Amino acid sequence: MAQFQTHQNSLFYNDQANATHESETQSQTIEDCAGTAATLVALQKSVDLPNIFERHQEFLPLALPPARLQNIVPYMGQLSRAVLDTRSVILKPLLSQTPEATLLSLSHVRHPKIVAFLGVSWDWSGDLIIVNEYLARGSLREVLSTTKLTLEQKLAIAIDIAEALTYLHFLPEPFIHKQLSYDSIMVNATFTAKLSLPLEYTLDAWNSDSTDKMLWIAPEVVCDDPATPKADIYSFGVLLSCLDHNGMPQLNIAHEVEILRVDRVHSVGHRNSVLERMPEVEWFTSSCNARIKALGTSCLDLLPDKRPNPLDIVYALRNLVHELQQTRFM
Repeated sequence: MAQFQTHQNSLFYNDQANATHESETQSQTIEDCAGTAATLVALQKSVDLPNIFERHQEFLPLALPPARLQNIVPYMGQLSRAVLDTRSVILKPLLSQTPEATLLSLSHVRHPKIVAFLGVSWDWSGDLIIVNEYLARGSLREVLSTTKLTLEQKLAIAIDIAEALTYLHFLPEPFIHKQLSYDSIMVNATFTAKLSLPLEYTLDAWNSDSTDKMLWIAPEVVCDDPATPKADIYSFGVLLSCLDHNGMPQLNIAHEVEILRVDRVHSVGHRNSVLERMPEVEWFTSSCNARIKALGTSCLDLLPDKRPNPLDIVYALRNLVHELQQTRFM
């Protein structure tokens, strides 16, 4: 057990060290997109900036004047695709009720397996627009609907997202994603997956969508308990199920809804038993790798404390990849 823990710690710190260079490169990318201190002074004089930049001078390095965005076309939903100078980017309206907090959070979260935040622009009315890197294959939902992924590719995608969650959950102030789904996972041309960060979270946004969106939400969150990092782990279990099914798992029509007793712990420290209706789902196919099924099932445990942490998940998946590679060459 001690050896396992030591290996985990080594894995975590090696990952953090490997991410440092790429994070620094990403930071430089933001500076390249936004400009130097000298150009920022000129920017203030030559462009009508939204009020947020006047109230918060620290956000000026993130400012991307609309004139730098060309060839804007609709992409998906509220997203648009554009060209920033010479690179393709994705534009997303910043609809947050607390834009200052959102920008502060986005500007501090940088990791090679998280979609790069390049800066913030604005439209003619002054409404803010988030500018993110563009990944050629789009969302994982699109990839699963158009491409037959190999087991190796599926494992690589799962590891990419587990690494992103490891980074987020081990920050000094843990970042809880709350909206992990195959729509928030973007894939590049070489099938590297990156997690797109949410701009704001509301449970109503999930409730107003289809049933498959609700399947991504941890049961304790549906029961109005505060979200913890373990809620993201539940969503990761759904991700493993999607990779196994090449899409969303199927509801058991014969038992569309069953009553499950969920014990939840409230912040005040007392336990209540809550009757919650949960759809019966066939999470994994009969042909699913047994190790992946066991890991996914542990992620989907109704009790948050029984779910693994993302570092355990990274270790388990990498170990499986290593064993599969050894088996192939035996």
